[in-house]
Amino acid sequence: MTDLIDVLVQDHRRVETLFVELETEPGDPGHHRDVVDVVVAELVGHAVAEELYLYPTVRDLLPDGDPVADRELRQHADLERTMDALDPAEPGTVAALIAAARDHIAEQERDLFPRLRRSCPADRLESLGRRAEAAKRIAPTRPHPHAPVNRLVTPGTGLVDRVRDAITNRPTQVDDL
Repeated sequence: MTDLIDVLVQDHRRVETLFVELETEPGDPGHHRDVVDVVVAELVGHAVAEELYLYPTVRDLLPDGDPVADRELRQHADLERTMDALDPAEPGTVAALIAAARDHIAEQERDLFPRLRRSCPADRLESLGRRAEAAKRIAPTRPHPHAPVNRLVTPGTGLVDRVRDAITNRPTQVDDL
């Protein structure tokens, strides 16, 4: 079984691989745009899983859970706005997204995840991991910076994004590259 923290760390590794590709492989502009599209889809689905399962658990189990979750949610809002304004042809916007995401990831893996692993029973983490995986499958693939999180996980928002992706042949998974 894969628990919530393992699911989220696997997501982190997947986007880090894509970040390195964006930074080191100039490649053709079309492929670069495709990689950026996959990064955005991965980050949006990941954020939905965190907002639904990680942060409520943090609030519930950590003594400073409310301010920690609030800070993390502000970081998500900032990342969502950055993704919404992203121009794959403009290296500065891509670099800003990568830097902000890496900071967020490093903080979680250094501090939040170890604290949560010590505080949360293993069976609860496993259940949350299964739910997070399911949420990511129906999550939107595009940023919606003005939508509340509960709207993001309704099947309609993710379905509309996925239909748009199919019509435009927009890649949303590493396997699509």
